[in-house]
Amino acid sequence: MNPARRFVLGYLAGVGILFGLFYFNTNPLSHWINETQRQMLLDMLRATLGEDRIRGIDILAHPKFRIFITQACNGLIPYYLYLAAVLAYPVKWSRRVLWALIGYGVISLVNLLRLLFVTEMVERAPSNFHWSHDLVGNLMLMATGLVLFLAFVRSSEERGS
Repeated sequence: MNPARRFVLGYLAGVGILFGLFYFNTNPLSHWINETQRQMLLDMLRATLGEDRIRGIDILAHPKFRIFITQACNGLIPYYLYLAAVLAYPVKWSRRVLWALIGYGVISLVNLLRLLFVTEMVERAPSNFHWSHDLVGNLMLMATGLVLFLAFVRSSEERGS
């Protein structure tokens, strides 16, 4: 099997395994991971926006608009897509682990910035939610994952690993 086909098949298998085991609420571990990630995100938002702006899983972005932080907002979807690519790429496992950790930190930070951006836009006008969340916010996460993966590939090639 050629390397490109092996990568694509490994990537697709990785996506299926990561989402099946760790994202979809199919077992206690996936539920714990998702809730822990969401709680960490809410704690960071609380520290950034202030206690008075967070109620349970809601961000009080506007007097007439709340943003609900659901499982899909926790940043794990783009991370698992990125992680599947890193795990499928043919390099030493030490490089994969290093870039998995780097990716987790960077994607988590960008996800926090995305939610702060969406909150700011909704605070100005609730009608800004759609474009700021669904378009710009998701583009931020997709671009981050792609740039991280390209940096991973480039650094792996430079090191010859």
